Amino acid sequence: MSSTATENVQETWETTTGGTVYVQVKDPRQPGGWRQTKVGGKSAKKLRITVEEREFNQELIPEDNQEHDPFLNGLLVRTHPKDAPKGVNELSDADLIEMLQMDSDEVFMEAVKSLASEVVLRRLVALAERHTNLLRLQELQAFVDAKYRVGKTSKVVAEMIADDAKYADADL
Repeated sequence: MSSTATENVQETWETTTGGTVYVQVKDPRQPGGWRQTKVGGKSAKKLRITVEEREFNQELIPEDNQEHDPFLNGLLVRTHPKDAPKGVNELSDADLIEMLQMDSDEVFMEAVKSLASEVVLRRLVALAERHTNLLRLQELQAFVDAKYRVGKTSKVVAEMIADDAKYADADL
């Protein structure tokens, strides 16, 4: 398949949380123009876009903020085409429920530790409230709280604090 044909392939993405995502799509009324469309919240939960439109949106995200890419962090999950390779964070609710129902606690926690997305981990906690025992829920919640505790200093602020400490005694 040529790269032009690949870029025009339609994908369907579904939001996994109650939040809203804004995505740039081509504007058919304005050749070469783009418009913003809303997915989730009180609007449609599914989005049909081309590969080119998805790649354009991903290019808008700065390199050091890739964890905020909704196509990679699990906020949006591709539902069509079915044969498309899934990203590591493209886990459906059924996939997460299956993880919650693992027999071994050790294997479960290893699987949890392998998840790289805060969005997916928080979805897992929400599903755990209905689909697992209290002990596993508490262990999962403690792991997520330790990894992504509320009020945690961001990387940028931590770097600023470190720079301030480094240059505090310097003769400038």
